[in-house]
Amino acid sequence: MKKILIGLAVVFVLLLMTWGICETAGSNHYNYKGYVVDVIEENGDTVIVTLSGNAESRFTLKWYSREKYKKETKDIEIGDLVMLSTTQYSNANIKKISVDYGYSTEGKLVYINELPDTPFILAVEPTTQMKYLISIVPTDTDLFDGVKMGETIRIYHTYPITAQTITILSDAQAYSMGNGGAGLTVEDKAFIEAKGYTVKE
Repeated sequence: MKKILIGLAVVFVLLLMTWGICETAGSNHYNYKGYVVDVIEENGDTVIVTLSGNAESRFTLKWYSREKYKKETKDIEIGDLVMLSTTQYSNANIKKISVDYGYSTEGKLVYINELPDTPFILAVEPTTQMKYLISIVPTDTDLFDGVKMGETIRIYHTYPITAQTITILSDAQAYSMGNGGAGLTVEDKAFIEAKGYTVKE
């Protein structure tokens, strides 16, 4: 009887060690990185909609994933930068999640004659109503395909925009706000011309 108990204890310890190794294996590895564009509650689960490059994805956070990230990080909000470790690249079995602050800027897409291949965003700071003309260096050359001049878009980025910002790296897909290319106003064009540029017609 004593040998059986010792054998069971050994098996239990081995199972515990195996579980611990599986839980911590690849603890520094994430196989997905993207920005949160929406957070939805569905059937008691949290579903996050994310953008990475040109691809939009949906990930379901079950209660066990949610408890993990609540203990280790802040609550997930739109604009956050998330890194996920998924089991066999499943969108429903999230082993590990890291949530960090991300930033987004909303404005009109602009092209100018002086730099014809460089997209700009004409943005307005919500609090001060100050306008900014920000050049974008997209990591993906197809980032603005299908987006019309003057259309309102939102881009996601790692660092905040300040008054001194000239160029910002966009590392996620521009998200169309669906105004169908309302175009630039006379005031918008005057602001751009005051910066020494002319709008590409």
